[in-house]
Amino acid sequence: MTDTNLPIVDYCRVCGLPWAMTREEAQHEICPSCGCHIGLDDIDLESAREKRDEWKNENYTWWAEYRGPSPNWDPIEQMKKIPHGWL
Repeated sequence: MTDTNLPIVDYCRVCGLPWAMTREEAQHEICPSCGCHIGLDDIDLESAREKRDEWKNENYTWWAEYRGPSPNWDPIEQMKKIPHGWL
């Protein structure tokens, strides 16, 4: 979803992970941080909150097995990037 060499275009509505693609380009991608299926789990505020609650109940576990978080990853700090209106 994001590469440190690419510009940040948007953020996950569930966890605030930065993306290097537009929302339209990200449709049907899975957020590696929280596991949100973009365009499905975040279709509206209620569904985004439900997915966020699931992630919280899993102790903010990094979702993707194929790629780990950065060494200094802090999910609470990351959530400060959740787009306005999606908390």
